[in-house]
Amino acid sequence: MILYFFIKIIYLLIINNMDFKYDIDKKFVDFFNWNLHQIFMYITDRCQLRCKQCLMKPNLEFQLWNPEIPLDTAINLLHDFKKLWASKLTLLWWEPTLYWDKLFDLINGSNKLWYEYVRIDTNWQFNPKILENDKFKLLDEISFSLDWYNEELHEYCRWKWTFLRTILNIKQAIEKWYKVDITVCIHNKLAEKDEKWEYSNIYNTIKFVEGLWIKELNFHTLLKHNMPINTWSRWTEIDYKEWIEIYDILKKKIDNWEFNIELRIPKHFVTEEEFNTNPNYYWYCATKLWERVLVTADWQLRTCAWLLSSKYAIANYYDNKIKWQEWL
Repeated sequence: MILYFFIKIIYLLIINNMDFKYDIDKKFVDFFNWNLHQIFMYITDRCQLRCKQCLMKPNLEFQLWNPEIPLDTAINLLHDFKKLWASKLTLLWWEPTLYWDKLFDLINGSNKLWYEYVRIDTNWQFNPKILENDKFKLLDEISFSLDWYNEELHEYCRWKWTFLRTILNIKQAIEKWYKVDITVCIHNKLAEKDEKWEYSNIYNTIKFVEGLWIKELNFHTLLKHNMPINTWSRWTEIDYKEWIEIYDILKKKIDNWEFNIELRIPKHFVTEEEFNTNPNYYWYCATKLWERVLVTADWQLRTCAWLLSSKYAIANYYDNKIKWQEWL
C-alpha cells in the first residue's frame, strides 16, 4: 500500500508537469480550484431502447449532429481533467456499450491515466461476451437499471424482452466477480399501493434484488422539476407527497435493519422547520463543491445534471480549446 501511494505521488508530479492537451480558459481552472474529483462522460447518444421514463430523450430529438464523443477527444479531456485532480470516472448516457470497441480503449486509457475508480451505467442489453474482455474487466463497477421485479411490470417502462436478458447479464457479471449495483426508478406503477394500502411492489423489488446477491440498490425517484429533461416522462412520474410518504416508511425500515442490502434513497424534500435546524447540511449541492464535470457529445461541459438537454453550460470544448461560457 505504501509503495502504491509512493508511485501515485510520483505519477501525479509527472502528469502535472505535462502540458494540457487543450487550451483551457483560466476561468475554468479557477472555478474548480483544483477540487475536481468526478467526471461524468456521456459518451454516446445511441440507445437500442426507448424507455418511457428516460431523461435523455430531448438529446435524441434535438442533438443530431454529433452522436458520440470521439475517442481521442475523450482521452485528451480525461488527461486534462486528471491534471486538475479528477480521480473518478462514470461512463453513461443512452447506452455506453454502443460505443463499441472504442469503449474498451477508453476504459484502458482511463486506467493508464490512473483514474482510481471507473464505473459504467448500462441498460444491460449488451452481448454478454463483453464481460470476457480484459479491458472491460478493468472496470471497478457496473451499474444497471431495473424497473421492477418481474417481466410484465419491468416492461411497463421498457421494451419487450428486455427483462430476462437483463437478469441473465446481471448473473453472469456477478459470476465473473464484477462489482454490480442496481438503480430502480420509482415510477407511478411501482408506487401503487396494494389492497392493504402498503407499498408491496417496492418491497418485492427490494427482496428480488436481495435475491440476486447485489450489495447496493439505488432508488431514482421520477418527479417533475420543470426542467428540460422532464419532457421525458410520458406519465410515469409520481406526486411529491407520495415520495415523502414512501421515503419516511423506507427510512424507518432501514433504521430497523429490515433489509439485507444497502438501500440508497434520495430525500428530496424537507420542511422549512427541519431545514432551519441544520441549513449547512440541507444546503448541500454537488455543484457547490466544485468537484464534478459532465461532458456531453454536443461540446458542452456542465456541473449540474439538471441542466442536461438545456442550453446552459459552464464551458464548451472544441478545436482543442475549453472555453468558459460568458453569454449565459
